[in-house]
Amino acid sequence: MVKPRCRVPDIVNGTALMHGHAYAMIDPEILEARNFTYAFDPKCKLSNDIKRVFTNAFKQWSKWSQLTFIEYSTYSTAV
Repeated sequence: MVKPRCRVPDIVNGTALMHGHAYAMIDPEILEARNFTYAFDPKCKLSNDIKRVFTNAFKQWSKWSQLTFIEYSTYSTAV
């Protein structure tokens, strides 16, 4: 995984990288976050099969990490 996700930068050799640019300061709360919410933007009109791919991927991440992903049915509330 090379590209940043959810506007959270990757950490490479102790430096935060986002879109190929190094950032010196990172909010410690972001690095310690373990619970994440998500929803699918209705404007994207994703099929149920595509949504299921994401949901299953999040389940696998939760299974093998200390991360929790919670799907919200309303896109505007999944902050």
